[in-house]
Amino acid sequence: MRPTLPTAIILTLALAGLVHAHGGTKDKTVLARMDAMLDSKKALNILGDMAKGLRPLDPDRAEQAKSALVTLSRQTPELFKTHAKDPTSEALPLIWENWDDFLKKNEATVRAAQAVDTKTLGGLQQSLIQLGATCLDCHEKYRKIKN
Repeated sequence: MRPTLPTAIILTLALAGLVHAHGGTKDKTVLARMDAMLDSKKALNILGDMAKGLRPLDPDRAEQAKSALVTLSRQTPELFKTHAKDPTSEALPLIWENWDDFLKKNEATVRAAQAVDTKTLGGLQQSLIQLGATCLDCHEKYRKIKN
């Protein structure tokens, strides 16, 4: 069974731009944030491939990916606490200007990651729509769009 078009669109948009190389990144704080986002992308790719039917649903592997996403999303506030600057960073200054909103959006992502259904294909597809929407909500406001 293939996911609905909104699932594919939301996941694609939420993940767009996360593949940029870390080359040239000098600030260790920025590098740690980039690494965490890439780790999130890897976990989302595992779940997304299952949701799209590109690999069989494996509840154990899906649960591992979900656990990684929960852990990484919980770490996000600490990773962004310092307003580190690096020319390669995609983090917009709005994060620190609107810190409470950033934390609120992150908490929505944590809840959505915790709610990912790793037991059924339909549940996985629906829960990834919700997770993708929370990722996109934050990225649209707080991440610089790279050309």
